[in-house]
Amino acid sequence: MYDRKLVEDYLIKSVKEIKEIEIFERELKIEFIPGKAISIIGPRRSGKTFFLKSIGKKFFKSPLYN
Repeated sequence: MYDRKLVEDYLIKSVKEIKEIEIFERELKIEFIPGKAISIIGPRRSGKTFFLKSIGKKFFKSPLYN
């Protein structure tokens, strides 16, 4: 089985590394047109969902994605 102390040490180290990561705001600007849908396309794992959530928090009262 697993050694509990090793797992705890690994998780603590991982959390510290994650907290040190810098997050940059996207430079993409979106023009909202009333009555039109917005599509965000791109390669896998490029931050599309994160970007969509940030737009929802910034411009709308209720989130678009949960």
